[in-house]
Amino acid sequence: TLQHFRKFWVPKVFDRSFGDEEKKGVKYCEELIQERTIEILETHKPKPLPEDVDRELHNVERAWLDSVGLKEYPKRG
Repeated sequence: TLQHFRKFWVPKVFDRSFGDEEKKGVKYCEELIQERTIEILETHKPKPLPEDVDRELHNVERAWLDSVGLKEYPKRG
């Protein structure tokens, strides 16, 4: 039931408290989401793709570049 679900699931981003959050110094959901996003981007280490999958992705990329008449991606900046 929902009552039991709340016992087990604790959100990392949303605060369920009520009241004058600004006076308490409570961070808003947007701030918590931003902090968590930055943490994930700075610490995540993705596993490498299997070699055959990586090769096939490069083949698809090469085919697309050829289809639009490019030898490589345009430089940014």
